[in-house]
Amino acid sequence: MADGADMVEDVAASKRRFPDEVVPVLERIERPLVVRERCRLRRLRVC
Repeated sequence: MADGADMVEDVAASKRRFPDEVVPVLERIERPLVVRERCRLRRLRVC
């Protein structure tokens, strides 16, 4: 698990992005955070 500053660092190194106004709020969070991402399988279609 990572705190807010760790999460901002991790996202900065990837293709994902946080809205600019959210970054300072996340950086102040010192407790552990968990990222929950939407299931990508929902977007797959069977032809």
